[in-house]
Order: sequence, then C-alpha cells, then structure tokens
Amino acid sequence: MSATTVRRGWTDWEYGVVFESDHMTAREIGEVIGRSEGAVWDMRRKLRNGWEPTRKATEEWTREEDAALIANPYLSAPKVAKLLSRSRDAVVHRRKTLRAQGISLPRSGNSSPFRPGARPMLAQTCPDCGLLLQAKWFMVVSGAWRKRCTRCHTAHFAGSRRPRNVSDQAKRSKESAQKYQALTLPGAVNNGNEYTEQDMDVLRDPDLTLFQKALMLKRSYLGVAGAAHRYGFPSAVGLGDPERDQWMIDNPNAKEYAA
Repeated sequence: MSATTVRRGWTDWEYGVVFESDHMTAREIGEVIGRSEGAVWDMRRKLRNGWEPTRKATEEWTREEDAALIANPYLSAPKVAKLLSRSRDAVVHRRKTLRAQGISLPRSGNSSPFRPGARPMLAQTCPDCGLLLQAKWFMVVSGAWRKRCTRCHTAHFAGSRRPRNVSDQAKRSKESAQKYQALTLPGAVNNGNEYTEQDMDVLRDPDLTLFQKALMLKRSYLGVAGAAHRYGFPSAVGLGDPERDQWMIDNPNAKEYAA
C-alpha cells in the first residue's frame, strides 16, 4: 500500500531561509528546512520574481488589517488582498463579517455612474484624443473610470466587432422611432404650424437630439425628424461632438511660465 503524500504549507521561517540564503544551494537549503531541492528552487525563483506568500484564510485578522479594510471601503477586494497579502475570498468574507458586526462598509457597485466610490470625478483627459472632457464622456466599468472617452473607445474597438445585420438594425431604428413618436405625440400641440425663427434655431442646434427638439418644439418626433431632414439640420447622436464639450484649464500664473 503506497503512502499518500500530503503537502504541508510553507512557514514564515522557511520563506525567510530561502529568501536570505543566496550563498547556499537549493539542496543545502532543502536539508535545513526539510524540503526537496526542486521545491526550494521553485520557491526561490518565485520570491526573486516578486511573489509574496498569501496568508491563510483561517489566520486571525489583526486590528491593523481591519483598520485597513475600514479605511479603504471602495478599494476592490483583489487590491486589498494584495495590500494585506490575503486572498480575495478572505477579504470578501472579512468584509461581510465586519458588516455583520455593525461596521458600515459600502457594498460593491455604484449608485451613480458619475460617482464611483467616494471620489466623484468632474473631468479627465482621454489618452487617445487628448481632450479634457467632463465625466459624462467616460463610462464606469467594474467600479473604475474607463480611460478612453466614449468616442475613442468606440473607434478603438470598431474593427473587432462583428458587423450588424442590416435588417436587424433597420428594425431597431423603426422600433426606436415608434417609441419616441408615442412619447412626443400627446404634447405635439404645434403639429401642422409653420416653423417660426425661434423654432428654426432649435431645429438647427447640432447639440440637441431629435427627441429633445421634438419636446422643446412641442411637435411629434417624426414631424421634427422630417423637418430636420428637409432643411439639412443635423442632430446630436449620443453625446454629440466632444470638440465642443472639452474643458479648458485657466491658469492665472500662465504668464509667468510663458517666458
């Protein structure tokens, strides 16, 4: 009957011997700590490459570790795990335990897409187009702000997406138009009336969507869409043009650096 080999965990003392004994061979270290030459060689390589041992989930949490969890409520579990040398599951479980003890810790997810965590963002610079844009131009993905603005992100991944089915796209456009028509028709009291100069100003505004124009003009969506097509007035699609939406930083000390 062959004996079953049981792996034993590495202790802090063993890690220290392997890390600090560069003058010894793997075989010599193995004899000291009771490990095989291959096990020592593999652990030495991992430690030299920056790997850090993860503490067992069964180990008790210290006050310092709990304080770190409470002080970083919006930091993701993997990042906290790396900070404390714990596993991700251990961090998630500990947070649940602290909540059960009455400690207020916000859960994952954001109530507002413009306020991830406790750090609301007003604007940031897109690395692709270089524009400083307000927060509405950036999406929140997995609790973090996306680096690229919406337009650059769409352009970056446009080639990797599968082409849309033309018939499906036409069907979605028709359904969308019918939905907007139903929403604007009850308040379309100006349908059939001539467009005034003020109406034309609204109609030619490229930063407004057709739906917004219909609501402002108190006309139906399809009526406004037809008028915009006849007069050649484009309407905003999505967020519009970021060139008109970029922020500028006004530095009162700029003249001192100009020289």
